[in-house]
Amino acid sequence: MNDLPQTPQSNIGAVMPSFLTHPYAQVVCQNKGELLYVLEWAKREGKTVSDYMWKVEKFPYHLFLAGKIVGWTDLTDRIGDKFSFQEFCQSVNWA
Repeated sequence: MNDLPQTPQSNIGAVMPSFLTHPYAQVVCQNKGELLYVLEWAKREGKTVSDYMWKVEKFPYHLFLAGKIVGWTDLTDRIGDKFSFQEFCQSVNWA
């Protein structure tokens, strides 16, 4: 028998790392695996992820996660704090 508390589906995922709450904070994905991992996390957090993002093949790819809709850029000269995939993984908690 599972004695762990049950959580509603909307609470699956994690607490948003504080460094990603700034609108210009970016997670930099260097390959398809990193991108898919971050997109899946965002989807589980209830964020809207464009169908296009799942098909991206050009890297690096920068994701903005502060809003309800995941933003992106493939340009590396955009203003804002950039965080690596490793920093992202160390900060989120997959519940």
